Amino acid sequence: MTEPDTNKPLPNAAQETGWSGIEDHMKEYDEGEMKVLNDDIDALLIFVSTPARWMNCLWFLSLILSLSSALFDILAKQWIREYLQWRKVAAAPRENVLLRQLRIEAWEGWKVSAGIATIPALPELAVVLFLGGLVVLVWTLDTVVAIVITTAVSVVITVLCTVIVLPAVYRRCPYKSPTGWACVIVFDALALVVSWIRWRFQWLAECIHILRNANWLTTLMTRLNPLAKKVQEWIIQPAGHLATTCLSRIRRFLSDGSGSLPSFPRFPNWRERDLYVDDLGSSEISDFNDVGLPTSTYPSVEINVAKDICEVMPLVRALSWVRKGTEDPRLLKHVAISAESLHTDDVDAEDRYYVFMYVMRKLCSAKSKSRELQPLGEPEDQLRSKTYKTVGDGHNIFRGGIFSGSGYLDLQVYSLDYSDRWVLGFLLLGDTVYALGNSSLDRQIMYMALSQHFLFFFRYSRYFDTGPQAAYTP
Repeated sequence: MTEPDTNKPLPNAAQETGWSGIEDHMKEYDEGEMKVLNDDIDALLIFVSTPARWMNCLWFLSLILSLSSALFDILAKQWIREYLQWRKVAAAPRENVLLRQLRIEAWEGWKVSAGIATIPALPELAVVLFLGGLVVLVWTLDTVVAIVITTAVSVVITVLCTVIVLPAVYRRCPYKSPTGWACVIVFDALALVVSWIRWRFQWLAECIHILRNANWLTTLMTRLNPLAKKVQEWIIQPAGHLATTCLSRIRRFLSDGSGSLPSFPRFPNWRERDLYVDDLGSSEISDFNDVGLPTSTYPSVEINVAKDICEVMPLVRALSWVRKGTEDPRLLKHVAISAESLHTDDVDAEDRYYVFMYVMRKLCSAKSKSRELQPLGEPEDQLRSKTYKTVGDGHNIFRGGIFSGSGYLDLQVYSLDYSDRWVLGFLLLGDTVYALGNSSLDRQIMYMALSQHFLFFFRYSRYFDTGPQAAYTP
């Protein structure tokens, strides 16, 4: 059998080789041309898809939160409506009271009020997410429009964050909201963490104290003193003014020398937080030394006096506001009775004197041009000099009273509004009556002298007239 001749060309071989080369050439050319276009399209797709994903995520989340807020609003209304239906006319009163008690205990046990309070936070978060998606969208359209919209959104978000955080920093700030309460919890948690660190690492403070007393460290600090002054002047002081209020809560825990951790959470709600009085919770007392308590006063008494001042001051302003806006004898009687009982029960007659004197001087300083608080010693010296003098071995001789000389004492009471003097007069009346038999003789004399001084201003007032034509006699 003969073997095939491999050197003999096959039919149409030259033709296949020619077309194949042309085919390969066209394929390479098309792939090269389309590759450039394909890369451009891929780049465009990548550029468009990333912002689109962010817009879709932000806007759909905003939509979900908005719808969820509406849904939970409906559910909350149903819960409230069902709770208020505990009273049924046809049922026995005992059964109604029993049902109400069972429902209020379940309401408080399941924290329904706290859950309802968080619902308004959903639309707030939805607005923030929607604005974020809007910013992403405008940056894909036009740079100028994007800058304008981003600036406007930034202003809105900044104001929103400010009004949310401020109640956590300033206790009496009225911008209270569920999200603001969340910031309060964060601030309290931060203070708790700092207190825990201090409680755990007290030995570290002792080591630092030892190192600070070392000679080599003293020499080093002397060399670095010029640089430290510049840093203090340029960086630390400006930053300190901004951070003082925010860190005041933490400083309270740092200055606490107790060996146990503070309770957390500190306040269960806004009401308890507003009513709590301490050195940070009220601006009524700028400096406690101005109250004028003796240096031998116990700390517990100082706390009671400070708390009473912080409560009496706004109550006096509230009663003064009511007095200024009415002439109804019935309402005036209520104001007078309330003014006589402004103090708390744990404040005795001696402490009430300091509270009244501070409240009077504080109101007078607010009306004066200098805004300076008159020292307690000045009105006390005037009262004593006008009422009696001490002769011999501690014997007191009464003078002609406070109407001698210029006719009245220079206690700056004349600068107050008539409504403020009116309320202070009844407050002093209640304190004077309470002081009889409950305080020292000197304090009783001071009370009566003050009462006589206040009555001087109301000699021509029909509401303080003791004559037969008095329109109103308290």
